[in-house]
Amino acid sequence: AEGKETLDDQVDSISSMHGVTLGSFVRKMRRVSEAHDLPSVPPPLPEGAPTALQTPLHLQRHHFGGRAFWFLCYNTKVFGWFHKEHTNMFPCGFKVWAPCPLLCRWFSQSSPGEGDSLEGGSVLELGSGMGLIGIAISARAKRVVITDIDPSVLRGVTANVLANSATNVSVETLSYGIDTAAKFREKHGGFHRIIG
Repeated sequence: AEGKETLDDQVDSISSMHGVTLGSFVRKMRRVSEAHDLPSVPPPLPEGAPTALQTPLHLQRHHFGGRAFWFLCYNTKVFGWFHKEHTNMFPCGFKVWAPCPLLCRWFSQSSPGEGDSLEGGSVLELGSGMGLIGIAISARAKRVVITDIDPSVLRGVTANVLANSATNVSVETLSYGIDTAAKFREKHGGFHRIIG
């Protein structure tokens, strides 16, 4: 229908946005969330509203270790995990999987000096998806490198890093294999923790 934006159009507009523009957009969404105390932006429509009026991506707020974090991610609250219209449009990395917030809480609650402490260490996150764990860990670690193989997912992660002002986080492409691992290690050195 003329004048109506489809879900495909929404995905294309985010995929084609320049990285700086996407980061700016996500930071503005964060300000709206903070100003109106919304757990997600845009907020879900009332129950029973047609899903065609909802956006498949939203900025979601999570709290870990007494701090709020914001993440652009797939809207599983409205569309579920495997909505037929979206399974081919979005990489699975746009979804925040159920164990992810639990790991974020666990890492944010470990005490300095414990064997699993991240204080002042360096962390490598493999197959990061939207970077939730790496960004949450960055509040305690000295350096975090978040990696994934999908370029569109990495653009989302970069926007999330900017939205959370995580200045000690870098985002990089990393595919698995001996050749790429050797080059990656040569560039970054070793890490205290590797998570994935």
